[in-house]
Amino acid sequence: YHKSIWKSYFFDRTFNSQVVYYGIEKYHEKVKVELTRILEYNDEKIEDAWSSLFHKKVVCLSQDKDFLSRLLTSKFSAKIMFAFVRYLEKHGNILDYSEIIIKMAFSILEDADNDWQDGWLVERDLIKLIWGLYDEANSDEEGRGSDIVLKCLDIWDMMFEKQIGGSGELTRKMMEL
Repeated sequence: YHKSIWKSYFFDRTFNSQVVYYGIEKYHEKVKVELTRILEYNDEKIEDAWSSLFHKKVVCLSQDKDFLSRLLTSKFSAKIMFAFVRYLEKHGNILDYSEIIIKMAFSILEDADNDWQDGWLVERDLIKLIWGLYDEANSDEEGRGSDIVLKCLDIWDMMFEKQIGGSGELTRKMMEL
């Protein structure tokens, strides 16, 4: 029992120091490799710790696109979506992250038959992301939006079919606009 607690404590401390070093340019790439290994380990004991990457604002889309894509399509994506949404609200352009958001949404929806422990959080944040992405893409003047709009509508259809969150209610409201 004590060995297990010590191992968990050591792993948490190691993970948290990795996150700190991830934010330092000199160590960024090396730490990203380590974090990718940890991600593949799929340890549920640290699933909440992944959010710290967003809370500490150490991610950078231009450097971390592949890593973020892996992280946000991992089995932890539902748990860290809240932190990702908050990060985007303060520090990101949702259109810049559209590819990652779409991959994450499809990944979560493919797994939607499983019970999420915090299902209401997933539903709320997924709806918020897809609605926001749709809205931004639909009003994008640079021409990036048409494919994104179609993918958002596909995701919305999947959410409606799987009766996720208030997608039915929001769909009716959209039709009224």
